[in-house]
Amino acid sequence: MLAELKDSGPLKAGELAARMSIKPATLSNMLLKLEEQGYLQRQRNAQDQRVVEVVLSESGRQLMGGVDFAPRGWLPEALSRMSGSQLAGLSGGLAALLMVMGVEDEAAASTLLPFTE
Repeated sequence: MLAELKDSGPLKAGELAARMSIKPATLSNMLLKLEEQGYLQRQRNAQDQRVVEVVLSESGRQLMGGVDFAPRGWLPEALSRMSGSQLAGLSGGLAALLMVMGVEDEAAASTLLPFTE
């Protein structure tokens, strides 16, 4: 979230949720925690006072100042360039990882992790 705000500047909560591909309720919980920690704040849009935007606070800008990030969208693009056999191997490897983690059924495998809810 902080990286998205660093790159994009002020965003409405709905825009931020869409960019991060998360549900608004999930975003709301994250916003609250990061706001309590002092890394971001909500402010009224200068042109339209009815619109509330999320922005990095000074602490958030300092935290994110020298941090570099991986390009967005690289994973789907990389997966699209893999052959069928490579994807099958990856699927098998991920299934083995889930087994080691104790996630043994498909219903549990598609359940959101606690920190993503």
